Amino acid sequence: MSERWKYQIKNGLTWAFVTLFILTVFDYKNNSWEKFIYRLIGFVFIGIFFLGYMSWKRKTKSDLL
Repeated sequence: MSERWKYQIKNGLTWAFVTLFILTVFDYKNNSWEKFIYRLIGFVFIGIFFLGYMSWKRKTKSDLL
């Protein structure tokens, strides 16, 4: 596995779980397991593929300077 994917997965999963935890704490009365799973899947995909990629680009750009 390339260094980029390791970085994206680590940062994306961290963001996804922290965000999901915060939203669950604030909205614990209205949460069902189904809603929780949908949010988890969505946040993991957004975290890895979008936020992970953007942070990787920013990291490589700052490493070049």
